[in-house]
Amino acid sequence: MNRLVGKWGRVTSDHANQTYVFEQLKLEGRPLPSFPDVSEEVDRLLADFVIDRPDHPILRQLLGDSVSDAVQQPQVIDNASEEDEDVY
Repeated sequence: MNRLVGKWGRVTSDHANQTYVFEQLKLEGRPLPSFPDVSEEVDRLLADFVIDRPDHPILRQLLGDSVSDAVQQPQVIDNASEEDEDVY
């Protein structure tokens, strides 16, 4: 596929060999299309669908009320040595 960067090409599937075939096309004089950067727009559209906190309603629905209990009461790892920092 790297051979086609900046060029016109065709991608087809070769079902018999279970692979894709990348073919460069000879379309001199035709400009390549330019596509807008839509990453900011996608981030904006999906902002309401991000689980951004441990007590998010979707997590509560999926895991039940045990999520809120785990958030309110962090667990201490018992095998930490005295030289280690506190781990929660």
